[in-house]
Amino acid sequence: MLLPCVFVLALQASQVCPSVVVYPEIQPHLQKYQDFGWGFPAIGEWILVQRNYYEDLLFGAEVRGIKYQRYGRNTAHNTPIVITYQDGTKVSARLTIGSSEGYQARNLIRIDFCQSNYSIEAHLIFWEPFNCLIIRHPYVDNGLGCSYWRHIAALNKPDDCCQFIYAENCGTSPRYQIYDDLSCSPGRTCRPPRIS
Repeated sequence: MLLPCVFVLALQASQVCPSVVVYPEIQPHLQKYQDFGWGFPAIGEWILVQRNYYEDLLFGAEVRGIKYQRYGRNTAHNTPIVITYQDGTKVSARLTIGSSEGYQARNLIRIDFCQSNYSIEAHLIFWEPFNCLIIRHPYVDNGLGCSYWRHIAALNKPDDCCQFIYAENCGTSPRYQIYDDLSCSPGRTCRPPRIS
Protein backbone atom coordinates (compact mmCIF):
# COMPACT_ATOMS: atom_id res chain seq x y z
CA MET A 1 0.00 0.00 0.00
CA LEU A 2 3.06 2.27 0.00
CA LEU A 3 2.78 2.90 -3.75
CA PRO A 4 -0.23 5.26 -3.45
CA CYS A 5 1.63 7.19 -0.74
CA VAL A 6 4.69 7.72 -2.91
CA PHE A 7 2.58 8.41 -5.99
CA VAL A 8 0.48 11.07 -4.28
CA LEU A 9 3.58 12.69 -2.73
CA ALA A 10 5.27 12.90 -6.12
CA LEU A 11 2.30 14.84 -7.50
CA GLN A 12 2.10 17.56 -4.85
CA ALA A 13 3.38 20.38 -7.05
CA SER A 14 0.42 22.69 -7.57
CA GLN A 15 -0.09 25.88 -9.50
CA VAL A 16 -0.57 29.11 -7.61
CA CYS A 17 -3.37 31.36 -8.80
CA PRO A 18 -4.46 34.26 -6.58
CA SER A 19 -8.13 34.24 -7.60
CA VAL A 20 -8.79 30.49 -7.76
CA VAL A 21 -8.03 27.73 -5.27
CA VAL A 22 -6.19 24.97 -7.12
CA TYR A 23 -6.25 21.62 -5.40
CA PRO A 24 -3.21 19.45 -6.12
CA GLU A 25 -5.29 16.31 -5.61
CA ILE A 26 -7.73 17.09 -8.45
CA GLN A 27 -5.82 15.35 -11.22
CA PRO A 28 -7.46 12.70 -13.39
CA HIS A 29 -4.45 10.38 -13.13
CA LEU A 30 -5.05 10.19 -9.34
CA GLN A 31 -8.70 9.22 -9.68
CA LYS A 32 -8.16 5.53 -8.96
CA TYR A 33 -7.21 6.57 -5.40
CA GLN A 34 -10.25 8.85 -5.12
CA ASP A 35 -13.08 6.73 -6.48
CA PHE A 36 -15.83 6.61 -3.86
CA GLY A 37 -17.89 4.63 -6.37
CA TRP A 38 -15.60 1.66 -5.75
CA GLY A 39 -17.13 0.01 -2.72
CA PHE A 40 -20.07 2.44 -2.53
CA PRO A 41 -22.00 2.53 -0.36
CA ALA A 42 -19.42 1.79 2.30
CA ILE A 43 -21.13 -0.43 4.83
CA GLY A 44 -20.44 0.10 8.52
CA GLU A 45 -19.62 3.10 10.67
CA TRP A 46 -17.10 5.75 9.70
CA ILE A 47 -15.59 7.82 12.52
CA LEU A 48 -14.32 11.40 12.10
CA VAL A 49 -10.85 11.10 13.63
CA GLN A 50 -9.38 14.54 12.99
CA ARG A 51 -9.63 17.67 10.91
CA ASN A 52 -7.45 20.70 10.26
CA TYR A 53 -10.04 23.31 11.25
CA TYR A 54 -11.70 24.06 14.56
CA GLU A 55 -15.32 24.79 13.78
CA ASP A 56 -17.70 23.55 11.11
CA LEU A 57 -21.14 25.10 11.51
CA LEU A 58 -22.84 22.56 9.25
CA PHE A 59 -21.07 19.37 10.26
CA GLY A 60 -20.15 18.97 13.89
CA ALA A 61 -19.37 22.39 15.33
CA GLU A 62 -16.98 22.03 18.28
CA VAL A 63 -17.90 18.47 19.22
CA ARG A 64 -16.24 15.09 19.30
CA GLY A 65 -17.61 11.66 18.53
CA ILE A 66 -18.97 12.26 15.03
CA LYS A 67 -19.71 9.23 12.88
CA TYR A 68 -21.80 8.38 9.88
CA GLN A 69 -23.38 5.16 8.75
CA ARG A 70 -25.36 4.14 5.70
CA TYR A 71 -28.86 2.84 6.34
CA GLY A 72 -31.87 1.92 4.29
CA ARG A 73 -32.04 1.38 0.58
CA ASN A 74 -29.50 2.97 -1.71
CA THR A 75 -29.96 3.85 -5.35
CA ALA A 76 -27.33 4.43 -7.99
CA HIS A 77 -24.78 6.78 -6.48
CA ASN A 78 -26.80 8.00 -3.52
CA THR A 79 -27.81 6.54 -0.20
CA PRO A 80 -29.43 7.63 3.06
CA ILE A 81 -27.02 8.07 5.97
CA VAL A 82 -27.35 8.94 9.62
CA ILE A 83 -24.82 11.19 11.33
CA THR A 84 -24.47 10.50 15.05
CA TYR A 85 -22.88 12.78 17.62
CA GLN A 86 -21.38 11.70 20.92
CA ASP A 87 -24.33 13.03 22.91
CA GLY A 88 -26.61 10.63 21.01
CA THR A 89 -28.08 13.23 18.64
CA LYS A 90 -28.81 11.73 15.23
CA VAL A 91 -29.25 13.63 11.98
CA SER A 92 -30.60 12.05 8.80
CA ALA A 93 -29.02 13.00 5.50
CA ARG A 94 -28.59 11.80 1.94
CA LEU A 95 -25.10 11.14 0.54
CA THR A 96 -24.71 11.53 -3.22
CA ILE A 97 -21.51 10.97 -5.18
CA GLY A 98 -20.48 12.46 -8.52
CA SER A 99 -17.44 13.14 -10.68
CA SER A 100 -15.12 16.12 -11.08
CA GLU A 101 -14.59 17.52 -14.56
CA GLY A 102 -12.33 15.18 -16.50
CA TYR A 103 -12.95 12.30 -14.08
CA GLN A 104 -14.71 8.99 -14.58
CA ALA A 105 -14.21 8.15 -10.91
CA ARG A 106 -16.78 9.40 -8.43
CA ASN A 107 -14.75 11.72 -6.22
CA LEU A 108 -17.37 14.37 -5.37
CA ILE A 109 -19.56 14.12 -2.27
CA ARG A 110 -22.76 16.01 -1.53
CA ILE A 111 -24.56 15.63 1.79
CA ASP A 112 -28.11 16.98 1.99
CA PHE A 113 -29.46 17.22 5.53
CA CYS A 114 -33.05 15.97 5.63
CA GLN A 115 -34.46 18.24 8.37
CA SER A 116 -33.08 21.47 6.90
CA ASN A 117 -32.12 23.16 3.66
CA TYR A 118 -28.43 22.75 4.41
CA SER A 119 -26.08 20.78 2.25
CA ILE A 120 -22.32 20.44 1.98
CA GLU A 121 -20.16 19.58 -0.97
CA ALA A 122 -16.66 18.16 -0.77
CA HIS A 123 -14.29 15.96 -2.71
CA LEU A 124 -12.09 13.00 -1.93
CA ILE A 125 -8.37 13.36 -1.57
CA PHE A 126 -7.87 9.65 -0.85
CA TRP A 127 -10.14 6.66 -0.29
CA GLU A 128 -9.22 3.21 0.86
CA PRO A 129 -12.40 1.16 1.40
CA PHE A 130 -12.89 -0.12 4.94
CA ASN A 131 -9.78 1.73 6.14
CA CYS A 132 -9.61 5.50 5.64
CA LEU A 133 -11.23 8.43 3.89
CA ILE A 134 -9.64 11.88 3.46
CA ILE A 135 -12.01 14.65 2.40
CA ARG A 136 -11.40 18.24 1.23
CA HIS A 137 -14.06 20.69 2.45
CA PRO A 138 -14.01 23.67 0.05
CA TYR A 139 -16.51 25.57 2.23
CA VAL A 140 -14.04 25.73 5.17
CA ASP A 141 -11.05 28.09 5.54
CA ASN A 142 -11.16 29.35 1.96
CA GLY A 143 -10.99 25.83 0.59
CA LEU A 144 -8.25 24.48 2.85
CA GLY A 145 -10.44 22.42 5.20
CA CYS A 146 -9.76 18.67 5.41
CA SER A 147 -11.13 15.83 7.47
CA TYR A 148 -9.77 12.36 8.16
CA TRP A 149 -12.17 9.45 8.69
CA ARG A 150 -11.54 5.81 9.66
CA HIS A 151 -13.78 2.80 9.30
CA ILE A 152 -14.69 1.56 12.76
CA ALA A 153 -13.17 -1.86 12.01
CA ALA A 154 -9.83 -0.19 11.18
CA LEU A 155 -9.52 2.19 14.16
CA ASN A 156 -6.87 0.07 15.88
CA LYS A 157 -4.99 -0.85 12.71
CA PRO A 158 -1.93 0.98 11.34
CA ASP A 159 -2.74 3.93 9.10
CA ASP A 160 0.70 5.28 8.16
CA CYS A 161 -0.13 5.63 4.47
CA CYS A 162 -3.41 7.44 5.15
CA GLN A 163 -1.79 9.74 7.72
CA PHE A 164 1.03 10.51 5.29
CA ILE A 165 -1.39 11.47 2.51
CA TYR A 166 -3.41 13.58 4.95
CA ALA A 167 -0.28 15.44 6.10
CA GLU A 168 0.93 16.04 2.54
CA ASN A 169 -2.38 17.39 1.29
CA CYS A 170 -3.82 19.02 4.41
CA GLY A 171 -0.76 20.05 6.40
CA THR A 172 0.49 18.99 9.78
CA SER A 173 -0.78 21.96 11.77
CA PRO A 174 -3.30 22.65 13.06
CA ARG A 175 -4.83 19.26 13.73
CA TYR A 176 -7.90 18.86 15.89
CA GLN A 177 -8.53 15.42 17.32
CA ILE A 178 -12.26 14.75 17.04
CA TYR A 179 -12.31 11.08 18.01
CA ASP A 180 -11.01 10.33 21.49
CA ASP A 181 -12.67 7.44 23.25
CA LEU A 182 -10.63 7.94 26.44
CA SER A 183 -11.40 11.52 27.44
CA CYS A 184 -15.02 11.86 26.30
CA SER A 185 -17.62 9.50 27.66
CA PRO A 186 -20.99 9.05 25.91
CA GLY A 187 -23.43 11.85 26.62
CA ARG A 188 -20.69 14.41 27.24
CA THR A 189 -19.84 17.15 24.76
CA CYS A 190 -16.16 17.95 24.44
CA ARG A 191 -14.40 20.70 22.57
CA PRO A 192 -11.73 19.36 20.23
CA PRO A 193 -8.24 20.21 21.47
CA ARG A 194 -5.50 21.34 19.11
CA ILE A 195 -3.02 18.49 18.92
CA SER A 196 -0.33 20.19 16.85
